[in-house]
Amino acid sequence: MRQSLSSEFFSLIERLSDTLSREDARLAGRFELTRGELRCLRALLNGEQHLVGRLTKELEMNASQLSRVLDRLEDRDLIARSLDKKDRRNVDVVLRDQGLALAKESEEIFDSVIGSLDTERIEESVNLLKSVIQMIEEKTNVLQKSRS
Repeated sequence: MRQSLSSEFFSLIERLSDTLSREDARLAGRFELTRGELRCLRALLNGEQHLVGRLTKELEMNASQLSRVLDRLEDRDLIARSLDKKDRRNVDVVLRDQGLALAKESEEIFDSVIGSLDTERIEESVNLLKSVIQMIEEKTNVLQKSRS
């Protein structure tokens, strides 16, 4: 019984991932962006300072990938980059008005689906997914270390 529940759980996560990927691709196409560009715009929505180094980690992109994404977004006037006032070695990235509008519209579509669930259920789901990700990453790290 435990094995089949585990299989169903991971099968549902795969379906969710596939569904989100398809919707993300559809939205990106609608906005004439790549999926990476759309992910970047959404990552910039949270109002925090966004240094390029932090974005590479958050988006799980290498520096050259992110640089190309940021170049394209800047060419379309969706973002602006500037030297960080505290440390001129860092580059700060901010949304411009049109980039903000696209990011918000994209988020609103996902929020309309998630918003139909109550807050407690959403929080439980978020915590469960974070725990599963952490356990998988820890298990993967242990396996990689044992093979080295």
